[in-house]
Order: sequence, then C-alpha cells, then structure tokens
Amino acid sequence: KVWDMLLEKWLCPSIKPGEKPSELFELQEDEALRRVQYLLLSRPIDYSSRMLFVFATSTTTTLGMHQLTFAHRTRALQCLFYLADKETIESLFKKPIEEVNSPKEGMIKGLWKNHSHESMAVRLVTELCLEYKIYDLHLWNGLLQKLLGFNMIPYLRKVLKAISSIHSLWQVPYFSKAWQRVIQIPLLSASCPLSPDQLSDCSESLIA
Repeated sequence: KVWDMLLEKWLCPSIKPGEKPSELFELQEDEALRRVQYLLLSRPIDYSSRMLFVFATSTTTTLGMHQLTFAHRTRALQCLFYLADKETIESLFKKPIEEVNSPKEGMIKGLWKNHSHESMAVRLVTELCLEYKIYDLHLWNGLLQKLLGFNMIPYLRKVLKAISSIHSLWQVPYFSKAWQRVIQIPLLSASCPLSPDQLSDCSESLIA
C-alpha cells in the first residue's frame, strides 16, 4: 500500500513544471521520475512494467487517489519505455515493438492539441519530441511560444541548447525570439548590487 501511494505521488506530481528553477528535461534529472525509477527497481521488472502499463492505459490510478490526465498517462508510458526491454513491452502491448513505436508522433501531437494550455503537458511534449527526434516546425514554434508564455526560462534555456544543433529548427519563427528573451530576462531583472543567484543567471545568459 505504501509503495502504491508513493508511486502515485511521484508519477502524478502536483507541482507544475516551471515552478522550480532547476527543472531539466532529461528523465534522469527529473527528481520525481528519479524517485519513480528507484521505487520501480525495488520490485521485479515485470511487476513494475505492468504497473506502469496500468497507469498508461487507465483513467484513474490503482488506488483511485488521482484522476489520470493524458499527460499523466504519457508520463507513465515514457517511464515504461525507459525501464522495460523490447520483449517486456511487446508482451504488454501484445504487438511488435515497431507497431508500439509507430504511433508516437500521433500521440505526441494529440497530447499537444488537447493539452497545450497545461504547463506539464507542454514540458512533456517537449521531452518526447527531443527523445523521439520529432522536429515538426509548426509544433516546435508552438512549444517555444508556450514555454515563453509559462515563463519557464531556465528550462527553456536548456531546451534551446538541445535543439541548437538541429539546423532545420532554426527556421522556427520563435527560435530566435526565444533565445533573445532567454538572454535578456536575467539581465533586465538584475539590480545592483547583484545577488549570487542574479550573477549566476546573468553569466549563464551571456555564455548561452
């Protein structure tokens, strides 16, 4: 019971992305998902995989404590793909891994279409696009616009660094605007004398 409660708590966090300045997009650097991973590895992988599969395909959690949103289910699916091997995924979905992988772009665009007003979903779509190398220009323009709108500046800086090597995304209208804002905001909000945090933010902006 305690194990199930912790899994629900960390897999369906109440804190929205962007509320913590250190948010990163990598699963290994997401504190809640690190806890989920540690928790899942304490049980046999087949059991943990089944639990994630239940989260990914249900509307409520196993204890009924949370109503699962599309963002929560996609988050569980992301964990499942990260932890489970090919054979486990195929046995859960009862189809070849190629068929499991093929709808990912459609799933991601569906998540974006229905939940682009939610900061958690925007962050999740960004992570999934990076992980599965989806570089749709229209989608990325919307993502950068929303990340700016939600004021997720530290997170946005890391995303921009990650996509800067993808030359096709330089065509995205919000690409240059997002970079401009990421660089400007710490400088415009600083006041003398600079606090250690302000100095760090300004330095990071200038070397970004």
